[in-house]
Amino acid sequence: MTDPQIRTPEDDHAASEPRSPGAVDRGTGVASRTADGVPAHAVLTPQHTAGTGAGAPDPAKATVAGSGSQEVTPLTSGTGTVSHPATLYDWFARSADEFGDSLVALEIDGEELTYARLRGLAERIAGRLVAAGAGVPPRRVGLMASRSVVSYAGYLAILRAGATVVVLNPEHPAGRTADIVRAAELDLVLTDTPGNDPAIPQLVLEPRELGELAAEPKPDIEYPRVTPDDLAYIIFTSGSTGAPKGVPITHRNISANLSHVASRYDIGPGSRLSQAFELTFDGSV
Repeated sequence: MTDPQIRTPEDDHAASEPRSPGAVDRGTGVASRTADGVPAHAVLTPQHTAGTGAGAPDPAKATVAGSGSQEVTPLTSGTGTVSHPATLYDWFARSADEFGDSLVALEIDGEELTYARLRGLAERIAGRLVAAGAGVPPRRVGLMASRSVVSYAGYLAILRAGATVVVLNPEHPAGRTADIVRAAELDLVLTDTPGNDPAIPQLVLEPRELGELAAEPKPDIEYPRVTPDDLAYIIFTSGSTGAPKGVPITHRNISANLSHVASRYDIGPGSRLSQAFELTFDGSV
């Protein structure tokens, strides 16, 4: 087996350019009610003003339906502002600040999580990720989980901790997973499935533990400051034509994509999108 490789933007120019939008999935996967953007996993999409003519909405004049123009204020992480999120987590933080418990962010297996509840879980999982490293925030974290609350809250938690997300499929062969773990140089793996052995430290968080986790105090941690040019996630190709290749996506890349897709498909507060892709597929982000 050929070892997986991580391709840098210099190796693959396409990885350094904002991605063009794909079709909005109309399948029957996990559904989310949305208002602002982060991984399409917890599908949160940029606030915008619809019906502004042929041109795309100006992010600096973004509005929430019925709320008027937003004030541009600093976010709690990253380097952006409310109207100009600079990192993937900033997109989610903007919605969480605005909507709190008033809107559902994620619906899965009959369970609904508001923005405030999802954010609370993400904050507490991020705290556990740091604790797993003896107080040192991780640099790259593998996410080996099914499409569950743990996987979506965990994705946000990894971003909140200032780390790069590398999604691992628990159904893939152990050898492939081990190769990706080595190629991506992961610090640890967050998983909801005990028994997986990626040969590096794991933080196991089963769905039944989420109630206890939500009751824990919010961790008081100073996370690393993330810039638009830091890596948001690394997505690995299937390897069907050779070794799986890790394609690094920066926060600037995915932010450009989110800005374009939200206006292109008129996604805003109250929109409902499905999550039919596996998280290891780039179209899920």
